[in-house]
Amino acid sequence: MIIGIDGREVIANKTGKGFYIFNILKNILNQKTIFDFIIYTDQNTRFFDKFANVKVKTINLNGLKWHLEVYKNLKKDQVDLFWAPTSYVIPFLLGKSLPYIVTVHDLAAFLYSDFNDKKAKIIEKFTLKKVLKNAIKIFTVSQNTAQDLEKIFKIDKKKIVITYNAFDPQVFSPRKNSGTKNHYILNIGTLEPRKNQLRLIQAFDLIKDEFEDLDLYIGGGKGWQYENIFAEMQKRNLSSRVKFLGYVQDKQLPDLYRNAELFAYPSLYEGFGIPVVEAMACGCPVLTSNNSSLPEVAGKAGVLVKAEDVNEIADGFRKILRDESFRKTLIEKGLNQANKFSWEKTGKVVLENFGKV
Repeated sequence: MIIGIDGREVIANKTGKGFYIFNILKNILNQKTIFDFIIYTDQNTRFFDKFANVKVKTINLNGLKWHLEVYKNLKKDQVDLFWAPTSYVIPFLLGKSLPYIVTVHDLAAFLYSDFNDKKAKIIEKFTLKKVLKNAIKIFTVSQNTAQDLEKIFKIDKKKIVITYNAFDPQVFSPRKNSGTKNHYILNIGTLEPRKNQLRLIQAFDLIKDEFEDLDLYIGGGKGWQYENIFAEMQKRNLSSRVKFLGYVQDKQLPDLYRNAELFAYPSLYEGFGIPVVEAMACGCPVLTSNNSSLPEVAGKAGVLVKAEDVNEIADGFRKILRDESFRKTLIEKGLNQANKFSWEKTGKVVLENFGKV
């Protein structure tokens, strides 16, 4: 059986979707299986060279041209099943001509009007209903997203399979790097309205005079309307206390988590929220939102706040920073909570469902 996979985001600077496909592929390709895989990419990569049952097809095109070329290749390559882990375009083109599985990471475009640029939102709304109808299975990354699918699209829950995000325990662990002397609150996420960095900066402004040696570090690439976030920092004269790190490379993340006073992730909506699990796995206490999938991911191991309430976010900071006993309890609970999520478990679920086609 030949399985075709859209593997573009394995190579790119990874965000949530990229980490999902990268780690699942790394896991399932190391397993003994009856499957052969064709990974379709848009850039040359050596990542897959060590796997005997993998063929890589690099198509040096962009945008819709890339999708159309892959669509043409699927029949020539005798693909039996296509998995779309990050994009709906090829499943939309396939219709019922080839069995496919699609991963739905979140439904922000359908639930919130201000989170995405209009073009992306229109494309998603136009394609997804048809894509879901024709999919033989739908992977989601949380129970919350599965429930949203059932409500919005009336999808039969038997068709939905939860493939949780996770973390790499070889990378994210609570080892302490004693070399740092900085004190900071850490936030990791693309600079965009949904990640709520505006209110994060506002909440930090409320506590900055109470914790004079404390800074706010924000790591993430520039996203939609990122200019507003920089403007908020400047308006509040916080340029000496708020540090924008840009996109943080994988190898830099663990020490950033380990050495932070706390990890703040007051997102307005998440399909999962991988940084929450990574931070907990590194022994960093977590403050996150009480919305969408985040209570499911953080469990009882985080301080949950209303994302729209700046004062509540600031009070959560104070609680973690001032109460050392509470902080230690959060760290212990966080380590246990993080261990509930495993790429090995998720990989097994993915392979099992490939085998049911």
